[in-house]
Amino acid sequence: MRSFMRSFSKLSGLLIGSTIATDAAAQAISLSADTLQFSGRTGGPNPPVQLDSITNPGAGTLRWRIVGTTASWLSVSPRTGTTPAALAFAVNITGRRVGAYSDTVIVASNDPVTPRKQIVVLLTIQGSSAPGPPAGSAIAEYQVELLYTGYTGLVDGYPNCTVNTRGTDRLTGRVIGYETSTPGDNIEYLGTLKRVTLLDICETKGRNRPNDVDDEQVWCVATLAGSANMRVSLEVYGEPDRGAWLKAVPDTGTTSSVVTGVCAVPTMIQYRTDYPGGSGGGGGGPDGQAIADAFGATKFVVGGVGRLRVGTYPPDPSQFLAGSPGSGWVLKVIAKIR
Repeated sequence: MRSFMRSFSKLSGLLIGSTIATDAAAQAISLSADTLQFSGRTGGPNPPVQLDSITNPGAGTLRWRIVGTTASWLSVSPRTGTTPAALAFAVNITGRRVGAYSDTVIVASNDPVTPRKQIVVLLTIQGSSAPGPPAGSAIAEYQVELLYTGYTGLVDGYPNCTVNTRGTDRLTGRVIGYETSTPGDNIEYLGTLKRVTLLDICETKGRNRPNDVDDEQVWCVATLAGSANMRVSLEVYGEPDRGAWLKAVPDTGTTSSVVTGVCAVPTMIQYRTDYPGGSGGGGGGPDGQAIADAFGATKFVVGGVGRLRVGTYPPDPSQFLAGSPGSGWVLKVIAKIR
């Protein structure tokens, strides 16, 4: 009898384990919508709250949570739970200027096949008396990446500074704007991009007075690591060879930054407190950067009409540092969403 019971117990455990594994594999996350669109007018009320349902067409219990921060104009509740559930999306347009905004909300779950889902939220704000979008225009949305490769600080420090010359400052997400087919028109694209920074800093420190930034040419290296949300405006000019102009300012929400190294303490504090704004906020900062189209195969203006086009827009190669793999902001338009 004991032998039989032990065998039955082992068999039972195997069956239970198999059931759990099967049950876990059957879990699946499903959203009623992967894009939500809001619209409002300056000085007007906030748009109505919209709901997005989360369900589990499989078996078992699906647990989910909202990962990361959202743009300052967007709130989502609840932020964690089990299925079935309804997410409430609310936007606040107070103080927002006319234009288009976007953010991507990440929903993580214990779905073993697709553990993460994205919900793109689009917000369009028109003027108080504006009848609507510009005549003959259509809203367009692109997935983009802005990437700085190199280091920051004293540009003449390489190769004296043993920096990582392949450090990165990266902004990713989606931008939207109203596109026209009128030759010569400038197009402004707006969005909230996620920023992740890991860059070395090349500076000098005093040989005998380490808290002095400029004493003798004794090179030092620090590393800036940070993350933030950035509100960007990318204006594409309608005239050939003018390229585009990038504006990027920190959005409210969670920002983190850490600076480690052996440089002078005031220098390291400055880099940490400047991030993600200021000229020292990583890669010289993305704000106020010119994006050229003269050095790649893809051009903004085709047939006289300027707009974002899928492709890569590299920086001027003559600006790269001698002996360095290169630096500068690169725009990559990964895909046109609509």
